[in-house]
Amino acid sequence: MAWSVPEYKPEQVNAAGKALGVMVFPVSNVSGLEALGVINNWRSAHAYPLNTFQITLRHRARKIESKVVVAQRAKRLDSIHRKLVVKPTMRMTQMQDIAGCRAVFSRLSQVYRLVQAYKTGSFDHKYRNEKDYIQNPKPDGYRSFHLVYEYMGTAKTAAYNGLRVEIQIRTQAQHAWATAVEAVGIFTKQAVKSSQGDEDWLQFFALMSSAIASMEKTPCVPGTPTNKIALRNELEKLTLKLRARDMLKGI
Repeated sequence: MAWSVPEYKPEQVNAAGKALGVMVFPVSNVSGLEALGVINNWRSAHAYPLNTFQITLRHRARKIESKVVVAQRAKRLDSIHRKLVVKPTMRMTQMQDIAGCRAVFSRLSQVYRLVQAYKTGSFDHKYRNEKDYIQNPKPDGYRSFHLVYEYMGTAKTAAYNGLRVEIQIRTQAQHAWATAVEAVGIFTKQAVKSSQGDEDWLQFFALMSSAIASMEKTPCVPGTPTNKIALRNELEKLTLKLRARDMLKGI
C-alpha cells in the first residue's frame, strides 16, 4: 500500500483551512476546490501515523481486556469544515483530531489503566496534551479520555513528523452515548454532535450522560440534576416527549 505524504508547506495548509472556513460546504468554486485539494492531502497524510498508533493502542489495550474494541478513523471533511467555521482562528495544522484511534472498555477502571500505561510506558512519539472529559464532561455530556501525540519517526518516515493523532479511551456506556448522539443527528438532520439543533434532544443527551455518570460514579454534567430521583423524572419526561426509545430502536 502506498501511503500519502504531506505535499504542502504548513503555511499553505493553514491558508487552505482559513479559506475553507469561510466557504459554504460543499464547495463548488475553483478556489474552494483548490483548498479542498490541499486539505485532502493533509488529511490523507495522517493515515500512516494513525495506523502506527492504532497498532500500539490495540497491543496495549488487549493486555488490559482481551475483548476491548479498538478502531480508527480520519475526520470527515464536513466535520473539518464545521470545526473551522466554529473556530475561525484555528490553524489547520494545529487541529488535533484529524486522525483518531479509540479503545472502548467494559469498565471505567480499565480506561484509567490504559491511560497510566501510556503515561508510564515507553513511547517513541511526542506527548502534546490530554483532556479528561470523564471527570470533566463537556456541557453537552460528551465523555472520554483524550491523549494527543505528535508522530516522531525514523529517517525513512520523517515526512510524517509532527502530524498529530488523538487517542480516545472510553467505556462502552460512554461510547453508546456518543454513537446515539451521532445517529440522532444524522436522522434528524441536525448538528446534535456540535451542540446545535433541537433543545429537547440536547437536554436529553445531557441528562443521559449524567445518568451514565451516576452508574459509573463520576461527575454529572453541569446544569443537570445531581439528585437521582430528579434526574430520572426529568429524563423520563423528555424520553416520552421525544419518543426517544422508539427513535433509537428504529435507528
